[in-house]
Amino acid sequence: MVLFLQTKVMHMSVAKLLYWEMLGFLVGLVCLLAWRMLTGQMALRGLLMRKDGRGQRVSPERVPLLLATLGLSGYVLVQVFEGGLRSFPDVGWQWVAVFGGSSGLYAGVKALTTLRRKV
Repeated sequence: MVLFLQTKVMHMSVAKLLYWEMLGFLVGLVCLLAWRMLTGQMALRGLLMRKDGRGQRVSPERVPLLLATLGLSGYVLVQVFEGGLRSFPDVGWQWVAVFGGSSGLYAGVKALTTLRRKV
């Protein structure tokens, strides 16, 4: 006696397949980064510290840059998951100003400290 199994073929669009692949990649990347941070394989000590050789102190120009990066990343992720992956979400001029200002502050202080060391 031969049994015939009926198989149901799932049709998935290319866009849906790419969505799930990208989501799986991002989840895997987040898990990998979290694992490395928690086990100490990723060096986070001194991430916000000034590296000018005059002692370990928090660098005031690094903090806004980190906060702007995390804020903009969170905003984009929320917009993507709320609106779907049809297009990249619009980033308002306020975010561009915040990110540009914090990056400009970091680059300016970095340039000044580099010039001071050479003089």
